[in-house]
Amino acid sequence: MERSVRDNVGYQDLKDWIAAQESLPEPVPLTDVQRKAIADLRDSLKLCTVSNTDIDLGDKDWVSLLHRYRDAHQQVGVRVEFHEDAGPQGQWMCHCSIKSSIRNQEGNPMDRRFPDLDLGFVPMGPDGGLRQPTFARKKDAKRYAAKCCIDYLMREKLMPLDGENVTFPKFKPAPPPPKQKKKLNPVSESTINGMPAAKTYAAVSDLLPSKTLDAPDGPSSQANATTDTGGKSSQANAEGTEPPEGGATLDVRNEDFSAVERVMEMCSRLGISPPTYKIDKADAAAANIYNGYADFGVDSVHIPDTVGRVVNCFGKTFTKEKVAEEVLEYLFKMEAQRKAAADELMTMMSGRELVSDEP
Repeated sequence: MERSVRDNVGYQDLKDWIAAQESLPEPVPLTDVQRKAIADLRDSLKLCTVSNTDIDLGDKDWVSLLHRYRDAHQQVGVRVEFHEDAGPQGQWMCHCSIKSSIRNQEGNPMDRRFPDLDLGFVPMGPDGGLRQPTFARKKDAKRYAAKCCIDYLMREKLMPLDGENVTFPKFKPAPPPPKQKKKLNPVSESTINGMPAAKTYAAVSDLLPSKTLDAPDGPSSQANATTDTGGKSSQANAEGTEPPEGGATLDVRNEDFSAVERVMEMCSRLGISPPTYKIDKADAAAANIYNGYADFGVDSVHIPDTVGRVVNCFGKTFTKEKVAEEVLEYLFKMEAQRKAAADELMTMMSGRELVSDEP
């Protein structure tokens, strides 16, 4: 019975009680229970209010951007709803609910309500606890809820980070560059494994250690080399390879290029075949949710099976790009280790040449 009475309490009860007290010649002194109730009400009003001037919403139309995202992903059932509520002291609050069959990075279907403790609540009140902010204008409360929702989509890599586009661009892999020939490196006239040797030429990569990372090394790469051309030297570029014939190389560190394109360039540098991207549906019941991995064909023996495997990604194009990002990180490490081995070898060979030149 006590619970139902509390549920029926509203602002009108407070107004009626104040009006009754003001109509008396002299208000009745507050009881301890009344004094505590009024103190609790006052403190709760302080805790539930934060000035909208403390929150920077920028000048972007977050609500329209979120609606564009919803319209572009109707095939996976994206739904967006706003719920506006009156806050204390004439302020406004708003929640934004977003649902769809898209799965986040943990593999769970998207079903969130913002702002929340994870995104959007701010420290308020004397205890500094996290609470939902309120705004003087209903429009600002709605914009803030939409912004929190967009921040979540960007964090989960479900939306581009530029704040303009709502879908990821379609990536078209660049054609494979022509096969490059092995770079020959002079072996000085000294001894090899303790045996006299005439001056011969060998591929530097053939002299490198046969193990890179956790898998056997791939076909030979072109390391920094100085060839004997009668006193003139020709050195490869800083990345350890020369540009392929027919044009300049792609900047593999430039994220303006797709990961798929950069993987193609790195495979050319390392002398391994570019992968084929295998994309399969993660669940027959979930639309546009895929798993993916990279198949290096004959070069698979050089790449660990765990490299480039992703699960529960939205859309074939996005899944392919995620696979390429994982592969790219591995290829960067492979290149760094090959270059370090090549530098060590060149230092060792230079030392041998200095010894052989001594009278």
